Amino acid sequence: MNRFALFLTCLLALPLCRQAASAQERPDILLILTDDQGYGDVSTGGNPDVRTPNIEKLASRAVRLDPFYVAPVCSPTRAQLMTGRHFLTAGDWGVHGGRDYLNLDETTLAEVLRGAGYRTFFAGKWHLGKQGPYLPQARGFDETWRQTNLYRHRNPRIDHNDEWLAPDAWTVDYLTDRALEVIRRPDPRPFFFYLAYPQIHEPWEAPDSLTARYRRQGFSPGLSTVYAMIEQLDHNLGRLWQALEESGRQTIVVFAADNGPIHRSDGFPDLTSEEMARRNRAGFRGRKGNPFENGTRVPAFIAWPGRFPVRTVGIPTDVADLFPTLAELAGAPPPP
Repeated sequence: MNRFALFLTCLLALPLCRQAASAQERPDILLILTDDQGYGDVSTGGNPDVRTPNIEKLASRAVRLDPFYVAPVCSPTRAQLMTGRHFLTAGDWGVHGGRDYLNLDETTLAEVLRGAGYRTFFAGKWHLGKQGPYLPQARGFDETWRQTNLYRHRNPRIDHNDEWLAPDAWTVDYLTDRALEVIRRPDPRPFFFYLAYPQIHEPWEAPDSLTARYRRQGFSPGLSTVYAMIEQLDHNLGRLWQALEESGRQTIVVFAADNGPIHRSDGFPDLTSEEMARRNRAGFRGRKGNPFENGTRVPAFIAWPGRFPVRTVGIPTDVADLFPTLAELAGAPPPP
């Protein structure tokens, strides 16, 4: 980790770590990462069109990291998240063609937490390697549900610790069900669950009932489907919040996106500049795939109800800062 990131992490995390150190039980950690969801693709980012009440509920209980930065595309962000290091240092420099493999000598957040006694789980889009030793079950996760057809929002193919599954379901619902199953397990040991949704990566697809609601408001088929996908995601987040409340467990919830929005998907005309502006009420420059603000600045919240006071941290933070912060809160110092 570079010295600036380490300093910034310590600055943000130390008051919180003191609280964690005094807790009788170490907290569970639910880490949620969405895909291609820009800063303005939630109501907390100034978008009045899309319905995200459950993200609003999280924000009302959370520390909001704003501005919070990621890489401009998927896999490099995930490399930084899992290692706390710059994606190039970690060996990841693209999204396909062998450029999206995390170096095998890197220590992952899951390995650090498992070494501290956490049960570790992964579900969703891994995108840090496609074979053997690069898969999540070999990188510190006890149980995994890896989506192998990365961009399929219905009937996903799932690798469950080398067992192949083909559920007949919306992907976002299926992945949420796996997290709910873990949350409800009667096991006193703390868990770390990394839940990496494919929402809202193209190809855009959502239930007709949700899409029709936005069509009635006069939005184009493409924008209506994007908003419906976000609302479908938000509904599933509400299912998670309810299960966590019912469990009575101490849980840290982290929510962030992997990069900014994109303007196109197979099956739809490209979104117009006016439509993209509706998804970007802050007026940031750029979009996914370039290093400008709208490609790299995303919504981010970290909540521990009853422990973290609700506030906004206005110091610029980076996705790599989550590794040492979460490790410290779990009582598991990160590697040098």
